[in-house]
Amino acid sequence: MPDISSSEKLDYQSGLIKKIYELATVMEISKEFISTLDAERINAVIVFNTMGVVGAKRGALFYLNPEQHELELCRAINFIHEPCVLSSIKITEEEQGHLSEIEKPVFLSQLLEGDFKFLDSLKCNGCIADPLLIPLIAKDNFLGLLVLAEKLGTPYSDDDLALLSSLANQSALALQNALSYRKVEKLAEDLRVILERERRIIIEKEKMEKYIPQAVIDEVHRSREEKLALGGKAQQCTIMFTDIRNFTRLSENMEPQKVVNFLNRFMTEMSRIIIKHEGIIDKFIGDNIMAIFIPGHDNRDDAKRAILTALEMKNQLKRLNREWKNAGLKIKIGIGINTGEVIVGNIGSEERMDYTVIGDNVNIAARLECIAKGGRILINETTYRDVESIVEVKRLKPFKARHREGVINACAVKGLKINTEAINDVTKL
Repeated sequence: MPDISSSEKLDYQSGLIKKIYELATVMEISKEFISTLDAERINAVIVFNTMGVVGAKRGALFYLNPEQHELELCRAINFIHEPCVLSSIKITEEEQGHLSEIEKPVFLSQLLEGDFKFLDSLKCNGCIADPLLIPLIAKDNFLGLLVLAEKLGTPYSDDDLALLSSLANQSALALQNALSYRKVEKLAEDLRVILERERRIIIEKEKMEKYIPQAVIDEVHRSREEKLALGGKAQQCTIMFTDIRNFTRLSENMEPQKVVNFLNRFMTEMSRIIIKHEGIIDKFIGDNIMAIFIPGHDNRDDAKRAILTALEMKNQLKRLNREWKNAGLKIKIGIGINTGEVIVGNIGSEERMDYTVIGDNVNIAARLECIAKGGRILINETTYRDVESIVEVKRLKPFKARHREGVINACAVKGLKINTEAINDVTKL
């Protein structure tokens, strides 16, 4: 056997060590790819380990984003201290087509300069003299480019390029799996958001049904994708205010929790009656309830429904008082009702708005409630004209309201008239 010189032995040993290191690196990369579907971690593994196995000074990974027509910079690593700035690269559809022509590791200088002029920025003002471009291709799908600067020491060998090509194929498959997983995660998150939004809508609708007629809820949900805006429109409707008389004095002698329980029971019973007659509970103000009755599509029945509501509330209060007798409770309510034109809509600020009504006719209804003694239902002249065929009233002396010109003509409702229409209405109570 021929003698082997010391230098040859050293070269052989160095080559063997290099091959062992390359094999160990490939195995480590494979283990990393198998153990994770995190695209960001895979990016780091691709760049860091590929640079390490061949001894490149710098490296960067670019994804192809076909929708944005961009080579998107995802990861960059610099093993030396010389400044080198890389950024994403905008490309045209034609340039995107040229990228797919890169099928194996190649130096930028080996490509047709005119077709790949858009990659000149990879030279980074000269800090990468001749970038090595390694395509990441999975199942004929061009995913991106791994860009390496020159090596430390000797130039890239054919073995280096073959190793890089093998690593690129492995990296591309891992990257495609990670990107597919990311898309599935995004779809799952989008679906979760949609389902959560629908769940909240269902909950909100169930809550709304406690206060708002079904017709109003359906109208809100038909336009729920539209942005809610401040503003309103003029509309004829009937407004009702209900208040417990002497509630402050009554609550002074009760424990706070009993006051809350009592008030909740009262509000629940009164609210059910309002909803039964298709009224909208605008708000609760302490022991006061403000409700709105909007005319139906086919007829002006808002005043009539408000009157029937008020009478049924009085009847229900009699039953409650009998129930509360042993607790020493007996309450009375005053009710004010007015019909007229108001502004209906979203009132408030961009951050917080209420669907409510405003206008002079709201103020009149509130004023009527204030002067209604316990057990009385006071209505304005406009409401009376809409319900005079079904109710008996006692006309009151005209009175003036504070901060308002002119007088208010009001009536106290005594009850329903005894006729066919009134009897039909009573049966609904």
